[in-house]
Amino acid sequence: MHDSDTPHEAGGEAGLAATLRLALVPGVGPRTRRSLLERFGTPQAVLSAAPSELREVQGVGAKLSRAIAQARDVIDAEGEIALCRRQGIEVVADSDPQYPDVLREIPDPPADANTAIPEVSEDAATMRERIAVHLEDPFCASCHQLTDPIGLGFENFDGIGRWRTTENDATIDASGELDGAAFQDAWGLAEAVANHPSTGPCLSQKVLQYATGAVSDELDDDLE
Repeated sequence: MHDSDTPHEAGGEAGLAATLRLALVPGVGPRTRRSLLERFGTPQAVLSAAPSELREVQGVGAKLSRAIAQARDVIDAEGEIALCRRQGIEVVADSDPQYPDVLREIPDPPADANTAIPEVSEDAATMRERIAVHLEDPFCASCHQLTDPIGLGFENFDGIGRWRTTENDATIDASGELDGAAFQDAWGLAEAVANHPSTGPCLSQKVLQYATGAVSDELDDDLE
């Protein structure tokens, strides 16, 4: 969970639960979350706002405003936090000093880039169906045709890593292709990465960079 521009007080366990609950609302991404926090101040205030107030925030429509308003009753954030802790996983909000600084500095996309993801509908229930719009614009497709298949390979895991086979009652399709190697799920994607001819050289180079502290160009000069 992160928000690059809008710090807020965690508010103890209640604040952490509210932060997670808001993050788990389908359709609330980093940009929408930031806009909501700029308007209401804290996750608790966002979750307590009336749908009519939420709709005053850019990017929040009728369906999303209802989902946010209902989140306190339908999303068991406290249970998710307890489950994570039983597994030795600590949930850290962006207001916590332990939160990685690099994640606080994620820049906004270019101003002319359309990053909107269509809301869930009868014809677009899964993330794969909703982001298909990326492939309709040649400018967007130039990157998304490379990145989307990899990301969609992990769609059987939700935002906090829980296994799922459906999204909004629709079956998830996690299949894809990596440089000609077809896969059906995350395990198949892992196998495709492991068998990719670039994996070995890339891993070796990164280990060498880490061990020596040198960047790629410096290593090339030394090897020559």
